[in-house]
Amino acid sequence: MEDAVLFSLKGQVAIITMNRPHSLNSMNEALIDGLHEALTKVEKDPAIKCAVLTGNGKAFLCRRRSAVFGDSCRYCCKKRLSLPK
Repeated sequence: MEDAVLFSLKGQVAIITMNRPHSLNSMNEALIDGLHEALTKVEKDPAIKCAVLTGNGKAFLCRRRSAVFGDSCRYCCKKRLSLPK
């Protein structure tokens, strides 16, 4: 199983890549967890000066109107996913 989010560094720049091209990078718990983990790395590493968020495939991010997205949204709020200040 491939990672839902990829993280790499290019100098002082973090590259965070949503990696669910088969579903147009639609949100699910794995994607939310991966973004939370990546943003936490950015927040805790003073050497990182910038973060770039990108998506694999033909879509940056797909928001599907379904019960699954509703569950993902509630899960995201519980994780308090936000950009570091």
